[in-house]
Amino acid sequence: MTYIYVSSFPFEVENKEIRPENRAFQIKNTKIAEHKEQKYFAWKLLEKAVCENFSESFDSFSFSRSENGKWNCPDFFFSLSHTKKFVAVIVSDIPCGIDIEAYDPKRFSEKLAKKIMNCREYKIYGELQEDKRAVFTLEMWTKKESIFKMLSEKTFIPKNTDTNLYFSKFSIVGEIGLSFALEKEDEIKYIII
Repeated sequence: MTYIYVSSFPFEVENKEIRPENRAFQIKNTKIAEHKEQKYFAWKLLEKAVCENFSESFDSFSFSRSENGKWNCPDFFFSLSHTKKFVAVIVSDIPCGIDIEAYDPKRFSEKLAKKIMNCREYKIYGELQEDKRAVFTLEMWTKKESIFKMLSEKTFIPKNTDTNLYFSKFSIVGEIGLSFALEKEDEIKYIII
């Protein structure tokens, strides 16, 4: 089973502390206040997802950070994402990744499409009506980013990420685009807070 949590923030949290200590240290030392807040609430949403679905205290799990900077837990797979005032978490028993981005047609322009899409994807982009292109670029970006997170790769090279090779889904939730990727198809439960 795979759980996807999406929330705007700030939201109420029972325990304001961040555990483990090295994650708290990382958040505390984030220089940009907006990013610090995003990381804090993404981790708190992870805590909520874990506690609601594994019936254990969050402290009973151990977390570590890989050499490429990805947080891991030996008991389950997870991925975090944040943008503007939204956070998202995916928790699963199979490798997974998630990405959310605020929808901004100016950002998801043809210039970005050329940078991130392979030939097949860019051909599809070119055949779309003009008003559909920014959403398609948003879809490709978030799918590729979620696949990158799922694979735990060190370097993100969007053009080399083929979205057809993995199980991935895209949707627009309010003002954000959300994609997730899984190693294989699975039962999904969405929790939007």
